[in-house]
Amino acid sequence: MEGHALCHRQFPENMKSVAGALFFLGVAVASFASGLMVALVHRVTRRRDGRPDWLAQDLDEGRVDLFYLVTAAIAAANLVYFVACARWFTFKKSADGAHPSDAIELDEGPNKAACGGPI
Repeated sequence: MEGHALCHRQFPENMKSVAGALFFLGVAVASFASGLMVALVHRVTRRRDGRPDWLAQDLDEGRVDLFYLVTAAIAAANLVYFVACARWFTFKKSADGAHPSDAIELDEGPNKAACGGPI
């Protein structure tokens, strides 16, 4: 849910509830779209001669590899869109003028060496 936290930090103060609603609306639309994609693949790849479609009940008869190839192509297009949006996006300055990543503190305490060793 890191996306929800990003929306909550970056939206204006009076629109934070709208940001949360839009985030969860996006999650709901993505869930609906995945179900729609499966139904569409069933319908488009159904064969008239009785052979099973790509997503057959018996995985040995279907062509799940082609379904995952289509899914990978959609993910690649989504990555290109994400990179374009990420290049365009600028972080909103916090109230004290610091960049949001400046608030991250690294733990340099005595437990640091213990984390790398066996338990």
